[in-house]
Amino acid sequence: MRTIWEGLKQLTLYKSAMLGLGIIGILVGISIYTVIAIPYHEAINKWRGGEEMWLDNPRNAMPAWVNLFGWNLPETIKVDSQTGGEKEVIPLGGETSEIRIRLAFDYSYAGFPPEVAVAFSATYQVKKPFVSFTWITPDGREYAFGGQEVRDRERITISTSPELKRLLGMTNPEVGLFLDPDSGDEPRPLKGTYTLVIDGYVFEEGSDLDARLIVYGEVYGLAGTDAKRRDLMVALLWGTPIALAFGLFGALITSVASLLIAAVGV
Repeated sequence: MRTIWEGLKQLTLYKSAMLGLGIIGILVGISIYTVIAIPYHEAINKWRGGEEMWLDNPRNAMPAWVNLFGWNLPETIKVDSQTGGEKEVIPLGGETSEIRIRLAFDYSYAGFPPEVAVAFSATYQVKKPFVSFTWITPDGREYAFGGQEVRDRERITISTSPELKRLLGMTNPEVGLFLDPDSGDEPRPLKGTYTLVIDGYVFEEGSDLDARLIVYGEVYGLAGTDAKRRDLMVALLWGTPIALAFGLFGALITSVASLLIAAVGV
């Protein structure tokens, strides 16, 4: 033990050695945290689970910390009728009712969102609910579009709606929905409060409808996402213990091989 202690004292004389030990200590700490917080089977299930598991994440997003450098890129905004929206049920006679949902949010970013979608959760027996949309901008402009049936689990990507493309006269509805009409030749988003009004109709007693608006951003988490919306932090975290394991295994193999070669040489 005294020899080991003396060796460690000698290491403190070399800044590069201490830096290396600090880096190794950090990597070991990350590895321990990863194994405990995200077990291997859970990480595999998440990573191979398909895009459905990551639907709320943006595609190819940069890390969120880039905004610390003044970029002001949009972050993902979610508004749910069950938690942050307004929902009103209006009986229309018989078993038919109108469910009006208002999903409002503030937008103050310098860039346009890459994608806008609405996820529905419906309860019905046979007759599917019918929905239509009205988009209201901060300056009072309204765009009414859509009109379709929804299943119990339905996701509608507004930014790919052909009807909205024709209505806005743009190939990128996600830009047209947020465009400042006074921006001139350099398009910029209009900052303020936007509202998506969903007029839903249910045709059976006991039927219900809820909606969640997702305005996707360009930044996400500490490491961003890939083309399949997967959180790259999962891969980076689990890459740490695997890399350390390979490094340790390689060092052991090298040491054993060196001993054998030295023994044969002697």
